[in-house]
Formats: sequence, structure tokens, C-alpha cells
Amino acid sequence: MTINRQLANAVSKITIALLVLFTLLRAPASSWASGMQENQLLQQTATLVTPKLDDKISIYSQPNTRKRRIGYGIEGDTVTVLEKVGSNAGITWNHIRFDNPPYADGWVQDKFLLLPTNTQKQQPSGRNGNRYLGNQKTNTQNRSKF
Repeated sequence: MTINRQLANAVSKITIALLVLFTLLRAPASSWASGMQENQLLQQTATLVTPKLDDKISIYSQPNTRKRRIGYGIEGDTVTVLEKVGSNAGITWNHIRFDNPPYADGWVQDKFLLLPTNTQKQQPSGRNGNRYLGNQKTNTQNRSKF
């Protein structure tokens, strides 16, 4: 009988510990990027860049290419980088806001940004968005919209 009671107490303690752990893991995060490595808040101006002038740069609702694309930007759009994060996959993401109306915001991979300290362009992933979110007034008539 004593062994059964000890076993029941051990199972009860383990169950409580697992419930506490599960509750802590399910707690809401303060931002989409708070669970990512190298989370860094910024307020820095940057420019969107592409290897080809007419490429569209996908802007995502969250820092993940499997999440919804909310639109796109093009070469030369100026943005403010609000937050920079590194993912477990080794991709650096930037939470950006376009500098002119409609002041859209979203997430873009680091390789599509030219920051004052980031002077090298990298190759894009080749994915296209559906709506132009940028701020350039020239050559936007032929761009696709939602």
C-alpha cells in the first residue's frame, strides 16, 4: 500500500509540473518575433533592394515565408525597420513600415534591405506578393493589385 501511495504522489507531482510547463509555453508572446533568436528593436531607415530591377519583394504578415503574404515592395522603396530578428532557420527578418501613405507594415527578409551597415545585395527567394505596398509614384500603373 505504501508503494502505491508513493507512486500516486510521484505521478501527481509530475502531472502538476507538466501542466505548469504547458501553461508557460502557451503564454501569448508580446510580438510575433519574441520567440526568435537575436530579437532587436530598431528605428532605422532602409531601402528595399532586388537583384533585378522589376522583381517584387514579398511582404509577410509574420516573419515566416509560410505565413500570409500581405503584398509587395519594389527596388528603391524606403522603409523604416522597426524590429530585426533571427529565426531558427538562420534567416534574418525585419519588421518594416513603408515611409509614405498608406504606411503599410509587414515582415521582409534581410537580404532585401539595404541598411547603412548592410551594403551587399543578396539573391531573393523568387516569391512574389499580390499588392504593391511601397511609396514610389512612377511606373506603378502596370503593377498588379489585390
